Amino acid sequence: MQKMKIFISSVQSEFAEERRTLKDFIQGNVLLRKFFTVFVFEDTPAEDRHPDSVYLREVDSCTIYLGLFGARYGRVNDESFSATHLELKEATKLNKARGGFLLTFKRKSNMTPQVTQQVPSKMTVQDRLELSSFQNRLILILTGEKSRTELMTILNLRDRNSFTNNYLDPSLASGYIQMTIPQSPKSSKQKYRLTDLGRRVKDEYTGHDIGHDTGHDNTQVLDRIQQNIMSLISVMNGEMSRSEMMTTLGVTRRETFYKNYLKPSIEKLLLEMTLPDSPRSRKQKYRLTNPGLRMQKKLKAEK
Repeated sequence: MQKMKIFISSVQSEFAEERRTLKDFIQGNVLLRKFFTVFVFEDTPAEDRHPDSVYLREVDSCTIYLGLFGARYGRVNDESFSATHLELKEATKLNKARGGFLLTFKRKSNMTPQVTQQVPSKMTVQDRLELSSFQNRLILILTGEKSRTELMTILNLRDRNSFTNNYLDPSLASGYIQMTIPQSPKSSKQKYRLTDLGRRVKDEYTGHDIGHDTGHDNTQVLDRIQQNIMSLISVMNGEMSRSEMMTTLGVTRRETFYKNYLKPSIEKLLLEMTLPDSPRSRKQKYRLTNPGLRMQKKLKAEK
């Protein structure tokens, strides 16, 4: 009898011990190991650990997808998706058996890990860079309790699936927002609100300007990002494609432009997509928001 494969997924920087513990438990159990094998990130040779296609092949070959979701969404690709999100989307598309846990762990000496809500005292530079621009937009506009329709209206979105896949599900999985009626997720009265972690993230973005974090290294990194944002805002002219913006700025590397220019500008709500419901469209362009237009006017006046 062929064994069933369990794919244990999480952001690579989180839950390494939990992934290994789950695998060891299943393989160490006389009954379970007769029926199951387990794949975790660490099973992949170091030289093969970066391409998303490697992990998507493992999702394709697995029987069960098990996701461990914590405080981080993970590094995003050019299409604003993290590897963990892509794995979950692939498992859903292939109709794999799926299970997920929204967890963060607080350890006390040798005691068994306990599930807690862990709110960082301050967002690091890495936290800011890893937070999806879609999640960031949702967190920034969410006040009180809002329904799905209300959130889509505020974000100017029409495609329900796009909103769910790009905004809602990742924010729920990362612990930034929560349902008001979690026991009835499909309730017509369902609304969403920020968690303590989501409020902390929102406070960090709205209460601290880029470039004013404490720490010499952090300040240098954030100052450089601020300069990149100002450069991009200055050259914007109507609606521009990614390639047009890169050519105007003289930036040749697509990944560098996305991480250091485009993504931070979208996160600060200075730029927006012309096709927000189709973020990967070949016809996608970007334009200044009202705050972006005000910044551009100010920059031009200072010259």
